[in-house]
Amino acid sequence: MVAEAAPGFLKRPDHYVEIIASSNTFEVEYNGTVIASSSSVLEMKEKGYPSRYYFPKEHINMAHMRSTDHSTYCPFKGRAHYWTIDLGGKHLENGAWGYAAPYAECLDLINHVCFYLEKSELNLHTKE
Repeated sequence: MVAEAAPGFLKRPDHYVEIIASSNTFEVEYNGTVIASSSSVLEMKEKGYPSRYYFPKEHINMAHMRSTDHSTYCPFKGRAHYWTIDLGGKHLENGAWGYAAPYAECLDLINHVCFYLEKSELNLHTKE
């Protein structure tokens, strides 16, 4: 499969999206339980947005993730699909997202999931 170029950069060439492998180990906790832990996290820096941390799917307890019909579109990354986090009787609707077929500039995001850390129920920790 050949990924197409992101159309957003044609209209806004000054915009940037940078994806780098983090040297830290990160955990995401929800409702008192660690649902993701990885030393292979990708940090995405995008102009105008806070840093985002993308976890490899194999480092997430996907038993607590339920796919939803919700999606959003970014002209720089592509179409994002969402998961609701279900754990201990609590549900965080559309609390995580990922790109199954991102644009060429963001291909590293395939098979990775980002958690909506602005939601107060999620906590990101750096392990030392």
